[in-house]
Amino acid sequence: MSYLREYLYIDNIEINSILAQINEGLNQKTTRAQKHQEIRELSHSQSANIGGEAKGKVPFLAEGGVNTSAQAGRGTNHGKSDSTEDLVESVYNDYGVEVLENELKSQDLLRTDHEDLRYGDFVTFKQKFIVVDFSVIEALTNQTMIKETMSQGDTESEFQRLRATIQKQEKKSRHNMNEKEKALFEQRKAQLNSMTENIQQGEDIAYNTKSVHAFGELGNAIFNDSVLVRGENYNAYCERKHFRLNKIQLSMLQNNTRSGTILGVLENRTRLIDNPFSGDDISGKDLAKIDSYFLNTILSNFNLLKDNDFMIKPLAIYFS
Repeated sequence: MSYLREYLYIDNIEINSILAQINEGLNQKTTRAQKHQEIRELSHSQSANIGGEAKGKVPFLAEGGVNTSAQAGRGTNHGKSDSTEDLVESVYNDYGVEVLENELKSQDLLRTDHEDLRYGDFVTFKQKFIVVDFSVIEALTNQTMIKETMSQGDTESEFQRLRATIQKQEKKSRHNMNEKEKALFEQRKAQLNSMTENIQQGEDIAYNTKSVHAFGELGNAIFNDSVLVRGENYNAYCERKHFRLNKIQLSMLQNNTRSGTILGVLENRTRLIDNPFSGDDISGKDLAKIDSYFLNTILSNFNLLKDNDFMIKPLAIYFS
């Protein structure tokens, strides 16, 4: 592999299920045997010389002698072979995403957003995207917390307590105050004015984010275990447990200029329709649309959905 991927999201259960269907079973682990062989040989040999002289009379020839000699021997070889075997295991893990992509490509089952798509197609889009975590939106726009935080720590109870103190001092004639008491009185009045401005600022911000808080509260109720990933022309509802990043780490992806790849299944396309409950008669078919109608309406009001957007069940999201 000539590059490394930064995986943000992997649904291993779904990926393994698809690979198992393609391969009629899933081998998550490959074992390779490496064999080492060594042969030891032992040789043994024996030899001897045999010699002598023979005398005799050969017809028509003079008497003479013949010297003879010969070498005799034997040898034996003993061989022994020793072998060892090492097992090397390779586990898919994150590489299973690439295995799935290659399998889908080899069978011409992987599509892009530049092709004609049908529901149920395996798709891969490479686009810029944003992450919307409704639980974070709800928490950050909590009205009580905003009032206290944006009021620079000044609370309504402290404001009322300080005002009561000043009112008691106002009943006392300034002629009856010494210089130290007059200075403290003016200091408290200035502090009260500052607290009034801070508390008003907190209330204004809380009021302006009231609709955002309602959006986060409703979204968190619907997406209690999920996070919305919004691309240029798709929405993906991702299970929080499959993310490689926690809530704070996900916030680091905001305003990210990189394009990320999503691998998933095209489940549907959005339809921004008229209110199905505006008529007098409400059918069971209308009731079945209530969740998608309200969800699509809310998301479109915040520019998080457009008509005819792709709706993708994500298998993996990564930067490469």
